[in-house]
Amino acid sequence: MAVRISRGPHVALGVAELSTPEQVRAAFLELTKRYHPARFGRMSPDVQRMSNEVFLGIKAAHETMMRALGAPSKPGRITPSGAIPAIAEGSQSMPAARPGHAPVRQTGQTPLLRPTAAGTQAPPATRAGSPPPRPGTPPHDRIARAPTPALGIQITRPSTPPQTRPGSPPGPAAPAQPAEFDEQAGLEVAKALLARRDWASARQALHALAARVPQSKPYRALLCYARGREAQAAGKPEDAVLEFQRALQLDPDLRDAKTALAEIQRKR
Repeated sequence: MAVRISRGPHVALGVAELSTPEQVRAAFLELTKRYHPARFGRMSPDVQRMSNEVFLGIKAAHETMMRALGAPSKPGRITPSGAIPAIAEGSQSMPAARPGHAPVRQTGQTPLLRPTAAGTQAPPATRAGSPPPRPGTPPHDRIARAPTPALGIQITRPSTPPQTRPGSPPGPAAPAQPAEFDEQAGLEVAKALLARRDWASARQALHALAARVPQSKPYRALLCYARGREAQAAGKPEDAVLEFQRALQLDPDLRDAKTALAEIQRKR
């Protein structure tokens, strides 16, 4: 194609020198389909650059021959089928109807919604023949409709958010916020359970307290003491001794652990 372009416009387009403008235009459209740069968009940059140069050469050859024949080089927009639609001056182009679809109706300028005193937009007037609104309809259930665009798409916009009607079930409750952790209160509860000799409940309370404050050795010592008392009550003195010793390793001043360990040693 580059060689043909270098030999002259009529050789580039593949037409005779005395061709008609219609023949020149048809040849240009046929070459455009074959050598348009869009067909080579996925290829290498060198091929894309060459396709641009070839297409510009074809376009220049077309314009040169059309000027030589005294015809305009751009009589109208090129459609995919190659036809050139004639558009009268001052008219508006309308899209063609698809097969099986009703023709598109051209409408005038769409009216705007009236602003009201409250700053909202009032709904348009009721069309002729349409049923009137039901009496007693609350304002928040009505929908203000914007003017229909030219393509026939109707946009609906709620005027105000709906409110809960009387008698309707309540919506889902908001998730409860977690209670704030009170370290001192948790320690007092654990000590009260130890005083009542409720070893299992005391162990659970101390376990939760030690998990919240893992750096506190006294809390972990009390947890070991509660485990030892629970093992002692279950008839497992060996396990109880191990737990009391662990408690004293964490807190050597824990008097309750010393007393419990001395009791087991005396019984032996």
